[in-house]
Amino acid sequence: MPISRLFSFALLLLAVTNFPLAARSKKATPPPPQDQIEILANVPVSGDPITRFTVTQHYNRDYVYAEHASQKTLTLIDITDPRDPRLVADLDMASASLLTAAGDAALVSSNAPATRAPVQTISIMNFSDRAHPQTVRQFANVSTIKLDEKLGLILLADEKGVWILKRKLAEDPAEEERYAQYILHNN
Repeated sequence: MPISRLFSFALLLLAVTNFPLAARSKKATPPPPQDQIEILANVPVSGDPITRFTVTQHYNRDYVYAEHASQKTLTLIDITDPRDPRLVADLDMASASLLTAAGDAALVSSNAPATRAPVQTISIMNFSDRAHPQTVRQFANVSTIKLDEKLGLILLADEKGVWILKRKLAEDPAEEERYAQYILHNN
């Protein structure tokens, strides 16, 4: 085989074996991260609709007191791990209303039972495509909702129980790059 043919064959072989590497290096840019509201858990709760939440802490435990419309039951839920909430107790209130709570102690007042709670539909919306917003999830017949800034949780109650949601902000790629540069140059 003449040298020129051998050289041409070697170049062809080199080009063919490196083609997949060149093709892989031109990957499409991933879409930017998106903010979202994430559903962490659902705790089925029986009885009348829940009309109000009170969030409290006892030592290193986080609790939610869920007050029912009839005001005869108060449900206590441990949300220390919001992805794995624990129903602690259904407390007999005998027509009382929760005023405040401190950990595992509660201040209640006696009053006449309320009528059925008003309901609403709550939607998790995605506006990342401004021209085509999408409904990610809907909760029908929601009887109460509470935003707890301290824990960063959203609590809502419907006929399926208590839902625990969390706002999840997407990471800013530019901020991540600045942080990486800071760590690289300051350590």
